[in-house]
Amino acid sequence: MQEILKRKKIIYAVITLVVAFAVYSFFFGGSGNKTEVVTIEKPVLSDESIKGRDLLKVLLSLNGIKLDEEIFASRLFTGLRDFGISLPPTSVVGRENPFAPLGSEESQPAAQRAATTTKKK
Repeated sequence: MQEILKRKKIIYAVITLVVAFAVYSFFFGGSGNKTEVVTIEKPVLSDESIKGRDLLKVLLSLNGIKLDEEIFASRLFTGLRDFGISLPPTSVVGRENPFAPLGSEESQPAAQRAATTTKKK
């Protein structure tokens, strides 16, 4: 029984020495003449350059589109009506100078300030 324990201890010691030597030689050994391999890597394209390239492809494909100008002279186009609504002129809301200290402006109603600001222009 002791013989088996003795052999196991010897085997464990040998394995430990081999592993220790391998670790040492991997990290600290081989400081002699090493030939370094130089590799040239192509730069990785960023997302913006890929998006830019896609945009450029689309723009170049639009370059071949020709617009028939006779459409604008046709009766259908000239007969179109504008259904847009006109908005009333905007009135001034709030203070004339929002960064001025409170109470520094004389109190004017908003309608009066709107009239004075439109006259200045």
